[in-house]
Amino acid sequence: MHTIYYPQLKRYIASRVGSVEDAEDLAQGVFFELCKGNAVHKDCGNAEAYLFGIAKNLINLYYRSKSRQVKTIPLRSVGEVFHGYT
Repeated sequence: MHTIYYPQLKRYIASRVGSVEDAEDLAQGVFFELCKGNAVHKDCGNAEAYLFGIAKNLINLYYRSKSRQVKTIPLRSVGEVFHGYT
């Protein structure tokens, strides 16, 4: 299953998050959730839709966690940011 769906999931996720590295992590996360059994699957008929549903949920969590992250700048660039505010 991983071999068949991983490339499709990775492309789908990358198109949503704009980062190949994050897409790789999230695509692996889809299979991790599947193995953990946290995702509930009621209909065994459409595995692809099920996996992409997990991916959609992980993308939503990804954006929620990014919005909660504190925005920081390197200390060496503080002077550039606040130049002219004296």
